[in-house]
Amino acid sequence: MPADAWMAYGLQDVLMLKQMLQNSEGDERHKRLEQHKLDAMLALCEETRCRRQTLLAYFDEDMPNPCGHCDNCVDGVQTWDATEPARQALSAIYRTGQRYGVGHLVDVLLGKSNDKVESFGHQHLSVFGVGKARTEAEWRSLFRQLVARGLADIDLEGYGGLRLSDTCRPLLRGEVTLELRRDLKPQTTSKSSSGSPASQLVRGEEREQWEALRALRRKLAEEHAVPPYVIFPDSTLLEMLRSKPGSMAEMARVGGVGARKLERYGEAFLEVLSGKAEAPRVVADVRHELISLARAGMTPTQIAGQLQCSEKNVYTLLAEAIGKQQLSIEQALDLPEDLLGEVQDAFLDGEGELPPVSAIAEQFAGRVPEGVLYCVRAALQSEFEV
Repeated sequence: MPADAWMAYGLQDVLMLKQMLQNSEGDERHKRLEQHKLDAMLALCEETRCRRQTLLAYFDEDMPNPCGHCDNCVDGVQTWDATEPARQALSAIYRTGQRYGVGHLVDVLLGKSNDKVESFGHQHLSVFGVGKARTEAEWRSLFRQLVARGLADIDLEGYGGLRLSDTCRPLLRGEVTLELRRDLKPQTTSKSSSGSPASQLVRGEEREQWEALRALRRKLAEEHAVPPYVIFPDSTLLEMLRSKPGSMAEMARVGGVGARKLERYGEAFLEVLSGKAEAPRVVADVRHELISLARAGMTPTQIAGQLQCSEKNVYTLLAEAIGKQQLSIEQALDLPEDLLGEVQDAFLDGEGELPPVSAIAEQFAGRVPEGVLYCVRAALQSEFEV
């Protein structure tokens, strides 16, 4: 039967899967097999030809003609000559020491003179500012595809940054060219809208209560450390919105509300539907998004711009996430190893409890933002409490 499939992935997914693979208990043969499968999946994600042909070829089946039904066949794929930009990106990886994430590499290519770039002296590199002709989104897309093509790799044993792979040498030497797919700009939608089919069915007058239901779901998801759809999928929320259950018995008749979920969450959702409960604050949502952005390699400055809040607030939330072991210090901060060690030593230079940030702040004034000190202290404190 005809069906639609929706695919979304990013560089952070690649990092997560590679980390899971490296940390697995399988032997080397198993890890090589799983790496091959991951490489094949990445190739399918970035494929510019008929996806069905590619998928069948993986299973040694031949399909002479394109299927005419996949997104590549129906919409066509725009490609562009990425040879020179790819060389610039690979050169940026090499010249910065093959230890930095995409966020920092993009800043270098765009010529952004922020604290992080200047603290490493990367504003003096020959690649600094050579990529100003392209947008940040274009550079991120290019780095993602370089990893998918195997031209760059993620250094899991180091800082989780990008490093060159042997297969990139012909490109750097000018022996081959590189065609990459051009990412299409997403259609602009209102911030309150969701990409799910159920959300598209929500009428204007229902939107406020719909967002209240989703806010409650996100709050519960964070409390239980599960994805929001595990609490209730959008289709269940939509049915709640339309059927307006007024009792636990009526809530039990909503599709997707089983006995266990009814007992756990029923009363809370009934209160939102009745208008008796205030919508949960969005701080939890900001925390969740901040953690995702940090894991994706964005700097505190970039995160502040994305979330439209101050860097001070970003550092406060980063320190909180580090303290709860939701982020590592390496994910939150991209400090040079020697500077990180110096800050850690300053906190550990003594006996008993860790000193407050104010006790060592003057020592690092002008060298690192004060928020960095709070993050390092939170990391050390979490280690002591383990």
